[in-house]
Amino acid sequence: MAAFEGPQAFREREAMALVRLLVLLFVLVPVIELWGLIQVGRWIGAWPTVLLVLATGLIGAYLARAQGGASGGGRRRSSRTASFPVRRFWTAWPCLLAACCS
Repeated sequence: MAAFEGPQAFREREAMALVRLLVLLFVLVPVIELWGLIQVGRWIGAWPTVLLVLATGLIGAYLARAQGGASGGGRRRSSRTASFPVRRFWTAWPCLLAACCS
């Protein structure tokens, strides 16, 4: 019979499982993305694929900037009234994530 490890060991095991999952995702997602780009490149050609990647990056950056600016106005308004902008935060973080991924 195994000895009781306690809550600290459980948290450490949980943290290591999360780290393994994140490493797997950070490796697997780019590999899948590269595979998809290669497949698209075979289908439509190399230069159209490069132009498509650049176009989607520019469109994503424009949309993230536009949405981030829209949520930023509310943040400035909330800072003048000394209230924490919880709703603005929840609407702004996906824009920040999208900007980082594009």
